[in-house]
Amino acid sequence: MKRAIGDEIVYAVLRRHGILKASLPERVEVALAGIRPMLASHGGDVELVKVAPPVIEVRFLGACDGCPASQLTFHAGVKKAVEESCPEITEVRQVKGSGAVNENAVHFVSPFAAAATDNWVDAGTLEEIPEGGVRSMVVGGEKLLLSRRGTMVTCFQNACAHLGFPLQDGEVEDGIITCPHHGFRYDLGSGECLTAPEVQLQSHAVRVTGSKVEVRLVV
Repeated sequence: MKRAIGDEIVYAVLRRHGILKASLPERVEVALAGIRPMLASHGGDVELVKVAPPVIEVRFLGACDGCPASQLTFHAGVKKAVEESCPEITEVRQVKGSGAVNENAVHFVSPFAAAATDNWVDAGTLEEIPEGGVRSMVVGGEKLLLSRRGTMVTCFQNACAHLGFPLQDGEVEDGIITCPHHGFRYDLGSGECLTAPEVQLQSHAVRVTGSKVEVRLVV
């Protein structure tokens, strides 16, 4: 039987008649296929990199790779879809993409927050965020750190993922902020920790209308 199902035609026939159940990789792909139209509408995609139960690894492609809201997209979209379809998967890991950022496809709102109409609060204007720098502020009771490069704005909790100390006094160079307390370095475009890749800054979705900046607080 094992040799028989190794034949693509035999396998397809047995699957068609329900004699064989879909494999775990197939079910993961089905879960990812369900969110791909939403990612594609924003110029992005996701691919399955590795299946090693109870863990899988995925990678963002296109505009989703390096997008400021990629972590919101990952948790609200990819991780949720996989865990609901494949309960035996208990950990979904995001691995690095190509590292290329599509400067012509900036999305200020994760596709999974685009339809949301609540929890958006005013965070000032573009001009109040230093170009290539950061601005710390308290919005809706949350301590936030906003950064800007041109019209691209990102927003994170103002807390180092190491021990939770504030970051606003850290040195910023080429889009990287260094925690002034213990030297942990973070990419202000994605929140990725360059010192300890297993941790990252907590992100919040951002939208910009004209020069008005708003953040969506979901804590």
